Amino acid sequence: MKMPFVPCVLKTLGLTLFFFTLFDISSSCAQSFKERFKVNVRRLLNPNIYGTRANLKAKLIATSDGNLLDNQPIYYLKPDPKNGFNYLDYRIYNENEGGNVIIRPLNYASISSDDMSIRPVESEPDSINNARNYLFSVTPADFTVGTKVEKQVHLIAIPLLHPFKLRGRTSLGLGNEELKPTLTTDFTVGYSFGVRLRMGNYLRSNFFTLIPWGFGIGNTKYFNAKDLINKVDAAAVTYRTHGILFTLKKVNLGAFAGKDAMIYSQKDWAYQGKWWFSFGVGYQFK
Repeated sequence: MKMPFVPCVLKTLGLTLFFFTLFDISSSCAQSFKERFKVNVRRLLNPNIYGTRANLKAKLIATSDGNLLDNQPIYYLKPDPKNGFNYLDYRIYNENEGGNVIIRPLNYASISSDDMSIRPVESEPDSINNARNYLFSVTPADFTVGTKVEKQVHLIAIPLLHPFKLRGRTSLGLGNEELKPTLTTDFTVGYSFGVRLRMGNYLRSNFFTLIPWGFGIGNTKYFNAKDLINKVDAAAVTYRTHGILFTLKKVNLGAFAGKDAMIYSQKDWAYQGKWWFSFGVGYQFK
């Protein structure tokens, strides 16, 4: 059985990025599709990206390569909803540097010394005025309501456990012989990739995630069509999973379908490349 692993991954990520950008209205709706696509490529799978929809006080401390500045003035990150920028995105570089949080503005943001502001703009500023070229320090007390909002739409990679599998009716290829549907206790630990959407307003942390692809590895029993009695412990690679996931108060729970495979001398496994159904459970650490 062939498993086009790399082409499948690249195609899935490409399509996910395309549709994610097409429907992404969370922060950069004033930009063109091309510009938003570039932004989303940069923030792909990054769990430390947030947005501020209120003014966020920050101290300019260094260039993006870590060179500290002698002069460290105070700036304010300011979204611009009147011009279509409901949020100004930033990435957290360090959660605790001397008691403060180190951030870096994302998307296209311009830094201005006239009014000490950092504002989103439609195209990339020159290097001196590009806020992405600098690091800022924020005190915990300055993260007020609306200044550390998880993205309304975000690409994520999330670890999940599939604790059991419901395997459907399976033909053994020997006349009319087949395995009846059965619930197996083998489990899979893996990673799933998808598009996460927040449910409700920005003050809530409940999400719905569409999972177009995932992978993993798990334990199971090996046997083949010629010997259904003698089963031995083995490992199976889950090379594709698809499903939906709900996140409620950081607990992830969803429904999934997938396919497993074994390699080398165990490629004749009775369930080789056959569909299974299961739950997916996990915890959102970020």
